Amino acid sequence: MQFSDGAGLEIHFWSGKFTINKPEHENIKNKITQFKEGTKTRKNVFITMITTYGVAENANSLETVTDNFTMGCLFEED
Repeated sequence: MQFSDGAGLEIHFWSGKFTINKPEHENIKNKITQFKEGTKTRKNVFITMITTYGVAENANSLETVTDNFTMGCLFEED
């Protein structure tokens, strides 16, 4: 999904921690490239994961994911 301000959104459901393996890492990198070429943006692209169970930390996730929010932060009280 792409918005009029140029932001993009992709949604998937995962029933546990999401692990970014090498193929998934390459897939995300390709999507970033396609997005930049399609929008002709010169701005940075930030990958933000909003997950129920989090993202498993590994070399691929550390290189790919800028921010990671879990379900818990959606229900925190000030």
